[in-house]
Parts: sequence; structure tokens; C-alpha cells
Amino acid sequence: MENKVVVLSGGTGGIGFVCAKYFQENGYKVVIMDLQSERLESLRNEEMYPYACDLTNVENINLVVDQIVKEHGKIDSLIQVAGLMQSKDSFQIDEKSWDLMFDVNAKGTFFLAKAVFEKSMKNTGGSIVNFSSAAAIRGFIGSMASPHYGASKAAIISLTQQLACEWGKYGVRMNAVVPGGVMTEAMKKLEFDLSALENIPLQRLSVPQDIANVVYFLASDKSSMITGQSIVVDGGANCIGQ
Repeated sequence: MENKVVVLSGGTGGIGFVCAKYFQENGYKVVIMDLQSERLESLRNEEMYPYACDLTNVENINLVVDQIVKEHGKIDSLIQVAGLMQSKDSFQIDEKSWDLMFDVNAKGTFFLAKAVFEKSMKNTGGSIVNFSSAAAIRGFIGSMASPHYGASKAAIISLTQQLACEWGKYGVRMNAVVPGGVMTEAMKKLEFDLSALENIPLQRLSVPQDIANVVYFLASDKSSMITGQSIVVDGGANCIGQ
């Protein structure tokens, strides 16, 4: 994998960084796209390649992807971890918060994939893994989801299927992961109610490495005949009809 280039959007966060390290450990050159921050720049010390990018700005997305392809030659895999989550019920959502949610989660996901396809993968093939959410396939009571978040993540599942149909003839595979609850550092600070584990057949939340394992599989040649799929990683919680 020494010549493979993987780009991760949102790679500075808990799940994104674990994914990035896993690709690096398996010989990939790792490129991280995220909002400008000290954390992004610190990735140079991890022997990763940081690029500041605003996913709500399509022009910026295209400029950054151009730069990545120019400096690294190609993009073999794109992992779209970046996203926005807000815990708001329907009465709290105004037009501005709705538009921002879709600008980041749906519009940003599409236009980054489109830029990578047009500037690299259309000629070389590749694999794209999008991040959806369990909120896309079921409703939640409480603070774990909100209408505009769930709707934006459901859009990613549809987007994944449609682009798989359009881009397959170019050797590009498009899949999505659908995580349930993940015990990140941020989740630990929320003091997660352990009684909720009763509704998870495997009786635990995922850890970031569980997600990274599936992402790496979908990006690799081990899944060469898998495209257009959304893989749920939630310990079986979606199977329980309550």
C-alpha cells in the first residue's frame, strides 16, 4: 500500500483520527482535510499531510482537491468523516440551522466526492466511503439526534446509491458506514446512560476502531465487488423493534 493515497475529511476528530492512523499503519499516505486549527497543523508531526478546507464552500473544495492531486499525484480512497451534529427538536430548528446542516453533511459530501472523482478517480478508479448515521434509518427519543441531522444523513445513503450507479463504470466504488453510538471522548463527557445498552444485542457501544475496521475494509481491494451499500455498525441495535 506504499503508493496508495487516502484522503480523510474531518480526520482530526475522534473517529476520523483513528481511521487515519489505521490507514497509516497499513502503509497508506494519509491526507487530512479539515477546518483550519492547531490540531490540523499538528498532524504534520504524525507524518500526515494536512489541508485546511471549508466544506460549505464548493470553490474552496475544488481548489484544495486540485492541490492534493498536484502534490500527491492521485487519490486512491476518499473517506468522508466530516459532518455536523446538533441536538435540537423540531421546534428549535430555524431555516439557518437547517441550511447549515445540509450544507455540511449533504452538499459538502457530494461536492467533495465530485471533485475527487473528476480530478483523479475518473481516470484511475478508487473507493469512496461516506459517513451516514443510525439517525438516518431510525428515530430517536432524547438528545442523540434531531430532524435536520437525521434527514441530512439519510440523504447520504441515497447519494451513495446513486453515485455508485453512475461511477461504477469508471472503476469507482461508493459505499457508506452507518455508525450507531460510538464511545468517543466526546461521548464519555456526556455521561452516557448505560441502561441504553439493554437495547443493543451486543451489549456495548462501538469504539472508534470498530468503525475504522469497516471503513478500511470498504476502501480496500478486499471489498472489490461491494458498491452502493450502507453498512450499519451498531451492535445490532437497528434490529430491535421498539
